[in-house]
Amino acid sequence: MLKIIGALLVFVSLFAISPRVSAQSEALKSALREVSASVNNESGDKALKKVINFLSLQIDDLTKSLNAIKGISVEQEAIRQDFLDFLNESAKYLDGLVVGSGSDIKALANEINNWRENAYNQRVNKITEFLMVLQTKSLLKTADTRLVKIGSDLARLRDLKILKDDKAQFLFNESNILLVAAGDLTNQAELQLSTTTIIMDERKPGVRDLVFKALTKIQQAYKRFIEISGIILPRP
Repeated sequence: MLKIIGALLVFVSLFAISPRVSAQSEALKSALREVSASVNNESGDKALKKVINFLSLQIDDLTKSLNAIKGISVEQEAIRQDFLDFLNESAKYLDGLVVGSGSDIKALANEINNWRENAYNQRVNKITEFLMVLQTKSLLKTADTRLVKIGSDLARLRDLKILKDDKAQFLFNESNILLVAAGDLTNQAELQLSTTTIIMDERKPGVRDLVFKALTKIQQAYKRFIEISGIILPRP
């Protein structure tokens, strides 16, 4: 139980502090600025190769994460395959770039930067949000299974006249409410992912905000699970 709570706390902190893709994006911008500031082709070659290598590693990481997904719907499988096709085409684009041999390094850097801003970044953000939603659904499924088990244990203890404290049932009810709310938030995030045409409304939370709120509620439910364990399994 404590291991699960720890994993959830780490997962929530990732969303709250600095998403991995955003950090990677900043590192890429820094590397591209290094290319622009290079005083000769040799230093520019090294900096640009670093940019391409960084992008290639990011594509490989996202591809592995997408391929690791199990038990998804037919619609989600279609979305995943579309993302995998995009990542494959992106990898081919990077592999086809020629750095050195008299190539204009700064012009090539500008080309890569334009590609990133106009084609790559938006799709990568969508892929990241897709993975976030599916990971949250997996965590929620595990939490729901745990809730059912706790409910069964509480009912058995009441039947045996062992459990007389109402606090455990109160905490169980709170946990149920929290997980229902987490499920609703996750469904909203999933709906946004499946919407092909989205009118941006800054007043409404985005996918990442919805996922973060859902994870927070799952975390709160697990804290109540621990409190229940402390009631029905008191320390000697």
